[in-house]
Amino acid sequence: PPQRVSLLLILGSFRCVYVTVAALSYALVVIIAISFVYGWILLLIKYQLLNTPLPSSGRAELGGLAGLGLIVVIIGFYCFFWSKGWQTIGMKAWRLRLVTDKGMPVKAAQCLKRCALFPIALTVGYVWGIFDRNNCCLHDKLSNTVVISLPKTCPLYTTDTSAEIPVF
Repeated sequence: PPQRVSLLLILGSFRCVYVTVAALSYALVVIIAISFVYGWILLLIKYQLLNTPLPSSGRAELGGLAGLGLIVVIIGFYCFFWSKGWQTIGMKAWRLRLVTDKGMPVKAAQCLKRCALFPIALTVGYVWGIFDRNNCCLHDKLSNTVVISLPKTCPLYTTDTSAEIPVF
C-alpha cells in the first residue's frame, strides 16, 4: 500500500521552517535600521557635502543606484555574519547557525549564492523545506548549506568565559 505522510512529520518539518522564518523576521528589524542609516548617510552626502540642490518638488531623492547599493549593503550584512561563523540577531535568538552541508563554517561564495537564491526562498524554498526529508530548504540545498539548531546548553549562551566554544 502507498505510504501516507504523517501529520506529525509535516508539523515537525513545518516547525523547522517556522523557526527559520521567525529568525528572518528578527533580522528584518535590523535590516530596516540599516536601511534608514544607509539612506540618511546618502542624503547627508548628497545634499550637505555635495551641496546638491533639492528638486522642485522639495523632496529629497536618492536615485536608482541607491537601491542597488542598499541591496549590496544587505547582502554584505548577511555575508559578514555567516562567513565569520557568527549568527545574525534572529539566528542568535532562535539558536540557529548556518554551516556547510559538511558542518563547516560557510565560505563567502556560499553566502553570496545563498543571498542570490533568496527570491527562490520566498517563493518555493521554504515550502520545499516542509516536505524535504532533512528539513532542508531549497536555497540551502542549492548553496550546499544547512541551518542547524544549537542546543540550549551550548557554551555560546553561557556567561562562563572559561567554557569552550564548539568548532564546526
